[in-house]
Amino acid sequence: KIIFSDVEFLKPSKYKFIVKEIVPKPQDPNIKYDLNPAYIDVDVVDTDGILKADVNYLNKTKFTNTFSRDSGRPVDADFKFNVILSGAQLSKGMFEFELRDRKGNTYKAKNEANGDIKFRVNFSNMDIGTHEFKAKQIIPAKAIQYMNYDKKEKTVRVDVSDNGRGGITINVSYLSDNTFYNNYKTSGRIW
Repeated sequence: KIIFSDVEFLKPSKYKFIVKEIVPKPQDPNIKYDLNPAYIDVDVVDTDGILKADVNYLNKTKFTNTFSRDSGRPVDADFKFNVILSGAQLSKGMFEFELRDRKGNTYKAKNEANGDIKFRVNFSNMDIGTHEFKAKQIIPAKAIQYMNYDKKEKTVRVDVSDNGRGGITINVSYLSDNTFYNNYKTSGRIW
């Protein structure tokens, strides 16, 4: 409800008013402001020495602003894992991994030479809430001979919240160990 201070009229006449919304600076990117002004006519008449005002709203009495969560700027979240290889030298791109959300969306990444694995997922204001992801190692059809691949899944929780400034805040929590352990071991035999 919008309440203006009282307007004092000192003589009979017809008065016109225009009411406009003032858009704040900085403007909230999530809000579409109503820029259409309201037009008001006021007819002030003298009735037995007493001034009376008749107010007539010509086009509207409400300003409608629209809030839209999807107008904020998207934010990238990095999911960081690593792989440790024992028994052999780790090289870049040696192993492949998959990150999957509950909706079935998948993201793939390969390890760096130092074992780092990074997934990047985009979130927007439409994603406010809690999300769960599962990360696992992709065992190739032609697996490396004598390689024992870590088959355990890793669980990650992502909390996306409104930061109150038209954007979002992302918090990534690893609910399990974020390291994959692979072991290369040839079978030893005594002749």
